[in-house]
Amino acid sequence: MQNITIVVAEDMVLLRRLLVQRLAKTPGFRIVGEAANGKEALDLAASQRPDVIVMDVKMPVMDGITATDRIRRLDRPPAVILISSYEDLTGLGRLVGATRVLTKNHTMAQLINAIRDVVDLKSIPGTLSRSAEDPITGALDHFGVRMGLTEREILVLQKVVGSGMTVAQIAEQLSLDINETVTRAAIKHTMERIFTKLEIAPRTQANLVKSVLSQIRQIQQS
Repeated sequence: MQNITIVVAEDMVLLRRLLVQRLAKTPGFRIVGEAANGKEALDLAASQRPDVIVMDVKMPVMDGITATDRIRRLDRPPAVILISSYEDLTGLGRLVGATRVLTKNHTMAQLINAIRDVVDLKSIPGTLSRSAEDPITGALDHFGVRMGLTEREILVLQKVVGSGMTVAQIAEQLSLDINETVTRAAIKHTMERIFTKLEIAPRTQANLVKSVLSQIRQIQQS
């Protein structure tokens, strides 16, 4: 069986070396790069094209959340396993496209199993289906892809615009969808990213709905 190629991104040198040594000794695993920050992880994702990136959330230069968002936009991006000490960032990690999020009290066996799981596309968690029969959902999906939004940002946009849900309701629904707690803070952070990417101001939910629907109509008429 072909080796699973892995990049480890962790700013603490001793912890990074420990992870690399333990994973390198695991049958079927091959380490193809080490990164001390999210920028280095992004560069390695593009140059080495690993199967999996194991990445800490809190890192200098570029944090793991931002790096995950940018990595997921690459052509044929790797799976990303984020390691977080903070519960709020766990849900946020999933929203920006992380394939799996583990807390820092995970065991090595859990990490190894997670790596093996995420390379099997059939077992990737958090894959959320969209209804092609819903014209609003389909239009928002197309619009989000066109505007460079991540999958999770598109999901939040669909719920804000397509269903008119409040932030609390979106957090509750996504928690059920991905079987993991998503906080209101995570949803608000994601909406801020959407406002920035779409250059929408003032940053209100009503203005987001109005602006996005207007842009979709322009796209459909062009």
